[in-house]
Amino acid sequence: MSGHPPQFAARLLYFLLPATERDAILGDLEEEFAAENRLSLWYWTQAMESIVFLIWRPLVRQGLGILTGGAVMAVALVLTQTGAKLVLPKLPHWQPLEFAFTLAVVGFGAIAASCAGYLTACLTGGGLLRNTILLGMLLIGISAYWLRTIAGSSAPMWYRGALMVLILPAALIGGHRRARHELMLARSGVGGRKSSLNGN
Repeated sequence: MSGHPPQFAARLLYFLLPATERDAILGDLEEEFAAENRLSLWYWTQAMESIVFLIWRPLVRQGLGILTGGAVMAVALVLTQTGAKLVLPKLPHWQPLEFAFTLAVVGFGAIAASCAGYLTACLTGGGLLRNTILLGMLLIGISAYWLRTIAGSSAPMWYRGALMVLILPAALIGGHRRARHELMLARSGVGGRKSSLNGN
């Protein structure tokens, strides 16, 4: 039994740990390893637990952020359906007016997707492009389900197509706006972290 922890495990942790936590965690593990006369197996166990946590933590954070963005879109679709049921029967049967109302609903859906992208970027931090694309796919799935099961045949085909086409770009725009906001805060010295569109 040596007084030094396994070098491979220590190096693995060094590369995986965030720079802000690296020295503290490695120092604590090394100190306990030496003070308590621990076995190499103990150090490897602690290292594996730390690695699993490092992998799991961002996955949970990103997953919750994406699901929250999806919930925003789901609420928007419910509000859209409720509004349509309340407003459409009261509108005179004039085609341009119905078209204008449907167009406004498409705009509302795009705004909701953009807000979902912004919120997801706030909650997930890095990996903006990856997270917003995943969010966009989730929003497309939610919208497709809504159009198929709830809106039914009453929704015009152009409305269906426009909503499905606009969702992903709108989510990306929302995420990009959040990234620009953080960049402006960082440049002004107020705070915030720099987000990038390269998925890092």
